[in-house]
Amino acid sequence: MGRPVLSVRGITKAYPGVVANREVNLDIFSGEVLALLGENGAGKTTLVSILAGLVEPDSGEIYLDGRRIRVGNPREAMAHGISMVPQHPRLIESMTVAENVGLAMRLAGVKVSKGDVARRVREIGRSYGLEIDPNALVSTLSMGEKQRVEIIKALAADSRFLLLDEPTTHLSPLESERLIALMRRLTSDGRGVVFITHKLSEATRASDRIAVMRDGRIVGVLSSEEASPERLLDLMFGEKLARISKMSYSRKERLDGSDVVLEVRNVWVRGADGDWLVRGASLAVKAGEVVGIAGIAGNGQRELFEVIIG
Repeated sequence: MGRPVLSVRGITKAYPGVVANREVNLDIFSGEVLALLGENGAGKTTLVSILAGLVEPDSGEIYLDGRRIRVGNPREAMAHGISMVPQHPRLIESMTVAENVGLAMRLAGVKVSKGDVARRVREIGRSYGLEIDPNALVSTLSMGEKQRVEIIKALAADSRFLLLDEPTTHLSPLESERLIALMRRLTSDGRGVVFITHKLSEATRASDRIAVMRDGRIVGVLSSEEASPERLLDLMFGEKLARISKMSYSRKERLDGSDVVLEVRNVWVRGADGDWLVRGASLAVKAGEVVGIAGIAGNGQRELFEVIIG
């Protein structure tokens, strides 16, 4: 793959009672998608936040093109071509798309007029399938559209590396697939993309390499071709995986004989417009059990909960 363009060496960051990053070493290349995989609390967001200038490490070094650099704040990170796309968009709601993008460009040291910013937003939108009205107020945008603006901010600042923190969290399956295609498009232009995830299928499908974190450390870096689910799970959890499996079997044995403590049968709920939002929903919950209800926002989960709680 050639020489790494962005590298971290010995990065350590501790908070009261927890060490978030422990002597982390990692190389990032241009033209690749690198997945940063690990369970919640593994240290992924802390590492990316250090690269983005949002967090100051206690020790360690960052290198760009073989030269040690300082990344003390987001302005310095963007000056080095490093931009972060946060899990929860950090936009000024009362301002337009163009005004938010313009602020990011100025933060990166790019002097530009308001009219030029709007044109840049449109150009990026057409080139990367991120079309959005530059004059739209951010407060009127959906979560997916706000994430689109965050990516446009990074591209408008001509960032070489995009750091995406759990980018599919608020997206529908179709939007997630489009985002993965976009990441591929960005790397074809020579950019490097690092994205945080704890989803195995997402990591193997979207990345060229996968760096696995556990307890603040990088415990393995694999190509997507050699990264089987079993291998990734072993790296993510180690001995904890055996304990989790044992607990799961024990829990299943207990629940098989448990009494049903809540039962919902054939529930139908209409919305304010008269359309059916819940259609014949039924479920049963046993003592000691956690039941998850999954679905894209707007598919009746809230209404079903509201019926259950009266």
